[in-house]
Amino acid sequence: MNKELYKEMFSQVHSACENKTEVIMDNYNSKRKINIRRKPVMAVAAMLTMMFLSLTAYAIVALLTPAEIASELGYDALAEDFRSGGGMIIEESIVSEGYVLTLHGLSIGSDLREFRSHTKIDAEQTYTVLSIRQEDGTPIDLYNDGILFHFVALFEGYKPWALNSVHLGSGGSAFEKDGVLYVVAECNESLEMFADRTVYFAIWDREYGFPNNALFTIDENGSIAFADGLDKSHAMFILPLDPAKANPEKVTQTLDELGFSKDDIYVN
Repeated sequence: MNKELYKEMFSQVHSACENKTEVIMDNYNSKRKINIRRKPVMAVAAMLTMMFLSLTAYAIVALLTPAEIASELGYDALAEDFRSGGGMIIEESIVSEGYVLTLHGLSIGSDLREFRSHTKIDAEQTYTVLSIRQEDGTPIDLYNDGILFHFVALFEGYKPWALNSVHLGSGGSAFEKDGVLYVVAECNESLEMFADRTVYFAIWDREYGFPNNALFTIDENGSIAFADGLDKSHAMFILPLDPAKANPEKVTQTLDELGFSKDDIYVN
């Protein structure tokens, strides 16, 4: 396993200096792509709290729906999947160190993303829709700061730094609107093959770097958590996958194709 290459993959998503930027990273013959599309920063409406509260400005934010987020990024089939009820609406938020991290929705399918040639991807893929905003309403400046967070799927029983969605081929598209960062994260495989175990979706401040054993802990049963004492924003969600759709044989085949050994990735 080329750890220096893996580290470089994560570091490249930090820069976003053009109105539209594509970052493509090769890893074990897979690719991770971040498409960053800048939207004009608009003033965030604010109001003063009234009785019993100090005079503090709070942002009034009407977050986009999963369908609207997908549509903004040109994922028309994915947007329709959410509108028709095919995609799962989650709308779960975690507040951490001044940021509100929201998992809006999840969709898995083989006909939800088109290439520019308008040919469709045959293999099933996983699409996770999320948003990140500052709790005090300060706009996120995607143009100058780039992607401030990493977002990765992790699997119960597997070491987070040894196996995660990056190894399966992942990436995403992002834009900023009204000071909120919206992301559609993609994985080139259906994460349902891992559905017989807990599948996590982790978001954390980029300054912590790529997954490592100082950032995550994993107990003897394989459960994954963030390490104690972190002072930068982070959140861990559990993806609501159907255990009946688990495919252990596909997992074994995929890991064999990636050249992983049990000693590399399993907890025990």
